[in-house]
Amino acid sequence: FIAAVIGARGLQVTSHVNIGGEIWTRCVSDQGEQSLTRTAHGLTTVITGSALLGRQEHLAAALTPAA
Repeated sequence: FIAAVIGARGLQVTSHVNIGGEIWTRCVSDQGEQSLTRTAHGLTTVITGSALLGRQEHLAAALTPAA
């Protein structure tokens, strides 16, 4: 799924980061954009785009599980 969203380059992990007590994976998309991914409970979340990594991390911290 991740490769379909951000390309094959996105499968190469650059680092991991703890955001709100959850471990997210950092990678770079085929377009050179910073990306954050996380898979939990069978669901994958991908945050990618031209926003600075700090803003992406802020968005990731604001996400809550679906009820």
